Amino acid sequence: MGGHPDSRVDELLDRLGLAEHAHRRTRTFSTGMKQRLSLATALLGDPSVLLLDEPSNGLDPEGIAWLRTFLRELAAEGRTVLVSSHVLSEVQQIVDDVVVIRRGRMVAAGPLEEIARRRPPTVLVRSPDAEQAAGTDPRRHPGPGRRGGHRRGRLAAGQRADRRRDRRPGRGRRAAGARTRRRGQQPGAAVPRPDPGPGRTGRAVRGGRTVNALIKAEFRRLAATRMWRWALVTAVLLGGGLVGLMAVVGPENFSPPMPGLDTEEGVLSVLGMLGFTVFVPAALGTLAMTAEYRHRTATYTFLFAPRRWQVLTAKLVTFGGAGLVYGLVLAVSAGAGFYGALAARGVTPGLAAGTVWELLLRLALTMAVYTLLGVAMGALIRNMTVALAVVIGYLYMGELILMMIPGVNLVYPLLPGGATASLTSFTYVAEAVAGELATSPVSLLSPVGGGLLLAGYALVAAAVAVLVPMRRDVV
Repeated sequence: MGGHPDSRVDELLDRLGLAEHAHRRTRTFSTGMKQRLSLATALLGDPSVLLLDEPSNGLDPEGIAWLRTFLRELAAEGRTVLVSSHVLSEVQQIVDDVVVIRRGRMVAAGPLEEIARRRPPTVLVRSPDAEQAAGTDPRRHPGPGRRGGHRRGRLAAGQRADRRRDRRPGRGRRAAGARTRRRGQQPGAAVPRPDPGPGRTGRAVRGGRTVNALIKAEFRRLAATRMWRWALVTAVLLGGGLVGLMAVVGPENFSPPMPGLDTEEGVLSVLGMLGFTVFVPAALGTLAMTAEYRHRTATYTFLFAPRRWQVLTAKLVTFGGAGLVYGLVLAVSAGAGFYGALAARGVTPGLAAGTVWELLLRLALTMAVYTLLGVAMGALIRNMTVALAVVIGYLYMGELILMMIPGVNLVYPLLPGGATASLTSFTYVAEAVAGELATSPVSLLSPVGGGLLLAGYALVAAAVAVLVPMRRDVV
């Protein structure tokens, strides 16, 4: 994970008490187990400074007690642990120093006892009889601002108006940060930066792993998901099943009839039908990218490797490679189904075997390109449902509708679908649409031109997939 060895992962799972649950799906974890998993994730890089935001939220008393002990252990190891919390009664049991932040600015810092002694508490009393209220001892006569002799809150003079404004909806609220300092560090002292070591900068230490390590980690994580396993099953069914079924039935028996498989046109038409399935790898690429944001795995990865371009390049290589694997499985199964059906029917194909496999290889490369297009769409539209609707709607219906609009259909050869048809020499759809419109079919590019155009789309998709997330916040 994130380029870290398995031994480090196992070590942290054991330390956090999650070793026996390592093979469970995280959606079955309780709140406490998810908190422990988040801590294990944050500790993967062995950070010297750890920042935790409300870590005790949702924990039961036993979990809170465990968390206190664990955080003190981390501080005892020489780490700086910064815990943000609004519950001072909770953090004062474990922290050494407190940092009070208000509206993004630090207003106080130091040991908790020192901050508590800086300003005496004041009580605000409102009464229609100001003179009588002025002579009232609030310690003996609890007023509106007190209950049972206990102060409702501590508020320094001069901050009353600000605090009343802070209570309005949409306003910033008063935040408090607490930190545990390293052993031997003086209260209020600055947090020392980690020594990057000889020949390395601090950014290099925090920059995560190399692209190669990240690529390996991304491939391993991808292989552990069910989505791509089902994708390979789908490739086999579409390749071997769809092409095999069409070859068994025979294109000459279609309605309208097509040239038989003993002709070059018939072979190109049957194999070219796989071009209609490009929405599958495109949808897989979209799912893979949007899932990064939906499940917030991108956030954790960017924490390990702050050089975001390295992470995005690794993801791009991984998804593109997965799309190529999908295409190769599709091509091999299609070839097996095609020749198996021909053998069963006793038909000699109208195209040489070398040309057939070359065509199938082009289709495999096309699937990789459409996977990258899906990744780019997922980077542009983070909502999974909307992104899938756009991708499938455009590839399955959008280009077909554009082909039916006179004048607009002239741009079809420059669209991804037109480039795919050019690369695979699949002209059946263009000719069928032209026949329905009683017009001449649009002129497609050459196979080389279609391939170059698809390569251009792949480069644009890669640039979008890298540049867009680099300029966006990830939460």
